[in-house]
Amino acid sequence: MTKYDKKWNLQYEKLVEFKRKNGHCLVPQAYKEDKTLGLWARTQQVFHRKNKMRQNQKDLLNVLGFVWSVIDINELQARTEARTKHNKKWANTVWNMQYAKLVEFKRNNGHCIVTRGYKEDKPLGRWVHAQRESRTENTIRCYQKDL
Repeated sequence: MTKYDKKWNLQYEKLVEFKRKNGHCLVPQAYKEDKTLGLWARTQQVFHRKNKMRQNQKDLLNVLGFVWSVIDINELQARTEARTKHNKKWANTVWNMQYAKLVEFKRNNGHCIVTRGYKEDKPLGRWVHAQRESRTENTIRCYQKDL
């Protein structure tokens, strides 16, 4: 075992202990309790980004749940909120479009019995099936149930 391997393994063991105590592997770069651990963790992220990391070391860190890229927590939260807002808006738009198609189907056929495999409009058939499941599981929104 090389001197590098011994140092790496020592820091890895410190990281294992850090995770045991803290529940995560996000060691601050300026970690006051052990400055060498913070610097080592940052070095692993850089080596990984530059593809200069041994696969066995990468595998060990992955198993431990090592974070390879740290995004500022506020930025991450902002991205998550924006994505959630966009997804809700998109989902409501899709729901309303499919509902309008169901109203048209009823106008033309006199009923709302659209089978899951409805050949003329497969997305409508899947959507109606999903609505039935949501109603059965009681996960459909109240205002949607009333329509």
